[in-house]
Amino acid sequence: MPTMEEVHKICEEYMAKGSPDQCVTDVCRKTDPYHLCCVEYRYCAFYAQPWFYISAIGFGVLVLCSSCACIAFIIMKKSK
Repeated sequence: MPTMEEVHKICEEYMAKGSPDQCVTDVCRKTDPYHLCCVEYRYCAFYAQPWFYISAIGFGVLVLCSSCACIAFIIMKKSK
């Protein structure tokens, strides 16, 4: 069994190649890097990808700004 440092190195190299995106056949999905990284350690999961965090943060900022704008609108309307 590889150490976590080895797994991290193997999976970072595997992910950098874009291999999970191109792995659509059953033969490809049975390879060692795919099984190790995507099945056992979940490197290929959507929540492990940078775009997921960027989208989640963007959505959070949008909700925060919308809430602040609504509160400001309500306060301004009540003060009139």
